[in-house]
Amino acid sequence: MSLVMVVEDNPTTSKLVQYALTAAGFKVIQAATGRAALEALGEAMPDLIIQDLMLPDIGAFDLLRRMRSIPAVATIPIIAFSAFTEMLDQARHSDANFDECVAKPVEPSKLIAIVRSHLKGKQ
Repeated sequence: MSLVMVVEDNPTTSKLVQYALTAAGFKVIQAATGRAALEALGEAMPDLIIQDLMLPDIGAFDLLRRMRSIPAVATIPIIAFSAFTEMLDQARHSDANFDECVAKPVEPSKLIAIVRSHLKGKQ
């Protein structure tokens, strides 16, 4: 069973994503802040990370850089997740190194398909 980390500060969005992923057979760990995400990476290594681009404590690109600096995270797919088109465009057109950018809200079935495509049947 693949482990997906969801870094999302909005409790409603976080619950909806967790429900969709667990219903599809994934194990989920959640972090509401960038700091919590970095701490969680010290305890369990996910197979994929879904990262909100607007967190209360750490900027999106700084968090991505800090996560990617952890050797075990360097090759883990990280999906940018935001309701802000400008942020998604910035993530797409920068050298940020996100594996994909997904706009919120997203249909649960589409999110599951995206996650599965990055895990290549690793579920």
